Amino acid sequence: MHQNLFVRILAGIAAVLLTALAVFIGALAFLGFLGLAIIAFVVFQLRLWWIRRRLARRRRGSHQSGAASGRPGAKKGRMIEGEFRRDSDDKTD
Repeated sequence: MHQNLFVRILAGIAAVLLTALAVFIGALAFLGFLGLAIIAFVVFQLRLWWIRRRLARRRRGSHQSGAASGRPGAKKGRMIEGEFRRDSDDKTD
């Protein structure tokens, strides 16, 4: 391969420029996809926040509304959990 020195230099410069252009376009594409991923993440987090907020408001509203349960005249209130123990003095069978 006996090529002219000028042609070899031009080919080298063209290869360097094409490589730089490819790296630049690749970086732009990467940043574009990264930006879209960040936007999608923010939208997803806002949606989760909105759902949690709505559920918390609904939970708070059901405790404070005083809505009736299945029985007529019954008030809906807070449930207090406890334990029932029978004294050892009571010997009823």
